[in-house]
Amino acid sequence: MLVFFVIAAAVFQLFGGYAYIRATIKGHTKPNRVSWALWGAAPLISTVIIFHEGIVSWAVLPVFMAGFIPVLVLLGSYFNKQAYWELHAFDYVCGAMGVISLVLWLWAEQPVIAVVMLVMTDCFAALPTIRKAWSHPETETAMVYLAAMFGGIAGLVNLSELVVIEFAFPLYLALINLVILVAINRGALPFTRASSPDGP
Repeated sequence: MLVFFVIAAAVFQLFGGYAYIRATIKGHTKPNRVSWALWGAAPLISTVIIFHEGIVSWAVLPVFMAGFIPVLVLLGSYFNKQAYWELHAFDYVCGAMGVISLVLWLWAEQPVIAVVMLVMTDCFAALPTIRKAWSHPETETAMVYLAAMFGGIAGLVNLSELVVIEFAFPLYLALINLVILVAINRGALPFTRASSPDGP
């Protein structure tokens, strides 16, 4: 039953990715390339390492999808010159910190430290998009983040055992995508309506 849930979550991620890429190519959505580049790199490298270690499990699928979809989004942003977010100093700083965390993750010998570095890499990648989603929610498409959140949940329910190195990243993945969804839909939240520049 859990396997079917993981597969269903992967299909949902593909559907969410398709919706985001389609909106990007049309110019409705403007992905932050710093975020999506790092989002693609870390999970795909993680997938390669997992398979290199001889670990074959359905729990790997959400991790792979978490990297595969961002790569497609990043490629899609090059099909339309208006379909990307203009980068600023904050984006480059987050990108640099993300790359540093990524390198430290690859060098880390302790599994727990490696997981922490992986989460930090993804977090630095997420910050520019969270900031953009909060200030310009119209440049984002929520479906891909909803799908990624379910991907994280799928990874959690398919854990073989409750240890930090297995549950930390899926848990983080579910939570960070929830944060982005809140940022995108902040206009619908009761506590933001009064201060929203587009609100009543």
